[in-house]
Amino acid sequence: MVFFVVDALVFLLLGSLEVAAVDQWLGDTDKHIQYTPSEQRPKDSCTNVTDPDCEGRWWGVGDDATFHLAYVRTWGKGTSMKLPFQGSGITVIGIYDVDGARAFATVDDAHEASLDFTSSAGRQLNQTVYAVDGLATDVSHVLSVWYDDTSYGDASAGRRYVNLDAFIVSFPDTILSSFPDPSHPLPTGTTSSLFLLKVLRMVPLQQSLSP
Repeated sequence: MVFFVVDALVFLLLGSLEVAAVDQWLGDTDKHIQYTPSEQRPKDSCTNVTDPDCEGRWWGVGDDATFHLAYVRTWGKGTSMKLPFQGSGITVIGIYDVDGARAFATVDDAHEASLDFTSSAGRQLNQTVYAVDGLATDVSHVLSVWYDDTSYGDASAGRRYVNLDAFIVSFPDTILSSFPDPSHPLPTGTTSSLFLLKVLRMVPLQQSLSP
């Protein structure tokens, strides 16, 4: 028998094999996020600090230095968001600034924490504002974040914002045939659960062996 293997790119899904887990990054516009109120103001529409239509609303802000080139912010009161997920943990990435507000966060109505988005040093990107780990991986969980109304400042006194950029769903160090949703992009430098194998061209190797 003569073996020939031509140049090819082969994707291998490692089924039930134990492989290194991959964190799943979700942007602020992910379809699973439930914002309250659900209708957001148009992107970049709330630059006028006297605009009352932005009070108690969410809106997107374009920024090339953030995940997916944008983040979401709110000027309370009464605003909140929820994100159903399945994994061993979750991390919330936000932005601190001099006009930051406070918020609360829980997972499954537990692990409550007060989040402070204020920074006297000015704007700080890619900040871990909340993180929970050690969750059961065989059930779904819900992350909840809501504006702390006691930190509210009206337009005349100065708005106080909660700025959310991304959410990272984490998994154990190894997993068995459970991979992140491939519809969500991964950040630069991470690996996918699909491993790319380059099969090189091989010349005829060997005639069939005879006893």
